Amino acid sequence: MKTRNSNLLKLTVLAMLTALFVIAGFADKAQAAEPKTHTYVVDKKTGIEYPTAIRIYARSTTNDSISVYLPKAGYKVSAKASSNLITKVTRVSTISRENSWFNGHEYSEDATKYKRTAGIAVYGEKEGTGTVTLTVKDEKGKTIFSKKIKVFVGYSNRVEKVTFNGKEFNYNSILTKKGSGKFAIKLGKDFSLKKIEYGNYDANGNITYKTIKNKGKVALTSVAKFTEEDYNSITDEDSYGSASGTEYDYIYPMTEIKVTIYDKKLKTVETAYYYVFKQN
Repeated sequence: MKTRNSNLLKLTVLAMLTALFVIAGFADKAQAAEPKTHTYVVDKKTGIEYPTAIRIYARSTTNDSISVYLPKAGYKVSAKASSNLITKVTRVSTISRENSWFNGHEYSEDATKYKRTAGIAVYGEKEGTGTVTLTVKDEKGKTIFSKKIKVFVGYSNRVEKVTFNGKEFNYNSILTKKGSGKFAIKLGKDFSLKKIEYGNYDANGNITYKTIKNKGKVALTSVAKFTEEDYNSITDEDSYGSASGTEYDYIYPMTEIKVTIYDKKLKTVETAYYYVFKQN
């Protein structure tokens, strides 16, 4: 009987451990599948930072279509393109990551360090997909790094149309006299909608967001964005006085709409902001 109970206990513990490993595996996969805000990664072996994929316009070239960050000076960078692209290393400099434009829109943990930066131009005559093979050699001429970067040539509009109560936004803002309305957004073919949130400020300057569906209702705020109380002293030869008041950022109360967009090709997420001002 003891042996049977012992075996049952072992089987129960084994089943629990298996379940935990399965759950952990699913958690890891779910975490790995979470889209990023940029395609930049750091090679663990060399410390070289590079993008795994980029977008470029057809028939356009810039000095830093691709920016590559090296852990130290002395490395040599070269680039080779697929047959439908042209590429060339056009810039090598030592600059601070804090003061440089970073294509990924985020900085690494070692952002305060100085890094060697290589700018690589990429040109595509026609729309399509290609690759750029990036190679880095160390001070002795030994190849220490070689990676292929996907290049998507040709942009579809990220956002094709945005409206509030059927009226199109002027760039990213709109004026209305109504207290609420429907927010609608139409995206380009290479993008999909992840989430729409809108937020209103309270009198203390705190913003609270609510999630809505596309063409969902947005209730506008009647409070202009609060910043701080302002104190002014008034003096002259005969009298002394002071005045205090509330300072606001905008003429009209503002509702902020935050749209999270998924890039199907780069597999990244972007955030677009729109603002509705309520006229008195």
